[in-house]
Amino acid sequence: MRNIIEELKRGDYPEYETFLPYLDDLRTLSRILRSKKRTLQQAITGITVFDTLNEMGVEPVELKEQIQVFQRVSPPDFPVGKFASAALRIMRLESETGLNFDALEARVPMLTARIAFLEAKKRNWKIATLPSSLQRRKQPGTLRELGWRTRLGSKRRSRA
Repeated sequence: MRNIIEELKRGDYPEYETFLPYLDDLRTLSRILRSKKRTLQQAITGITVFDTLNEMGVEPVELKEQIQVFQRVSPPDFPVGKFASAALRIMRLESETGLNFDALEARVPMLTARIAFLEAKKRNWKIATLPSSLQRRKQPGTLRELGWRTRLGSKRRSRA
C-alpha cells in the first residue's frame, strides 16, 4: 500500500491525480479501521447513524445521555433496545399518519374488528366462488354423505 501511495505522489499515475488530496485521509481511515477490526461498510453505516443523529438534533456527545434516558424510562423487565425501537416506531407512525399516539391507539379496536370482518368475508367469498359440485360436497347432510348414492348405486348394480 505504501508503495502505491508513493507512486501516486510521484505522479506515476496521472489519471489519479485528483485523488492526491485524499490520500492521507484514506490512509488514516484505513489504519483506524484495521486497528478497530472494522470494515469499510461498518464505517459507512457509522456515518449514516451520525447523519441521522444530527438530523434529529442529537449531538454525538449527547448520545450517552440519550441512552441513559431510555434506560430510565423503559420498564424494568423490558430490554432497552426494544423499548427504543418501539418508541421510534411510534414516532414514525405518528409522522406517517399525522395522528398522535392516543389517536392511533383509539383506532386499534376498530381496525381489529375490520380485519376480522374482512377475513370472514374472504372465507365466504372463497366458498361462494367454488364450483357448485364442490360446494355440495362441503355441505353437511347432503345425500352423498347420507349414503344415498351408494345405496342407489348398489341397487342399480344388482339389477344389471
